[in-house]
Amino acid sequence: MVLLSGTTKVSAQELKVLVYKNLPADPEPQADRYTLFSFAKGAVVPVEKLDSDQWDLGFKGTTIIVNGGKERKGKGAAALATAAFDAVDKLPEGLTWATDEPDGKTAIPGGSGNGWYEYVFTTHEIKPLPNRVLFVRTADGKFAKVEILSYYRDVEGETDSPGRYYTFRYVYQPDGSGKFK
Repeated sequence: MVLLSGTTKVSAQELKVLVYKNLPADPEPQADRYTLFSFAKGAVVPVEKLDSDQWDLGFKGTTIIVNGGKERKGKGAAALATAAFDAVDKLPEGLTWATDEPDGKTAIPGGSGNGWYEYVFTTHEIKPLPNRVLFVRTADGKFAKVEILSYYRDVEGETDSPGRYYTFRYVYQPDGSGKFK
């Protein structure tokens, strides 16, 4: 489900801050599959499209993959930055773009404190790191900024619900400029 939460204006095009709630990231681990997401469509893409350029990010557990690099069909890449989501109005200077590697290393680092989340050992919670913005070059070479809000179904900041359900907000820039306002 996608919910409109705000808008901003760029020339004749209106950019929207959208929230996608409860994206399932392989909630049944035995299935061992990614849920694919397209920013242009604002929707999940069927897993059968994994070998195409029709998706931008794939989610499985705490792992996020990009549709780019040697192993994939798209032009995608990702970069992480420490910044307040609302304060970022364009791609920051000097971003280091990365793609997933054939050896299994992902563009968006995994592990507690390395990428977008921390693992709290005392409560066994996955918590998004504050002020962590994920910049995505999409499979077709456009840009998005993303902030992960929750890893648990139907809640933001709470963990008494099942995990492996992402809620995130994002701005997709379809003109390729890297400007988000």
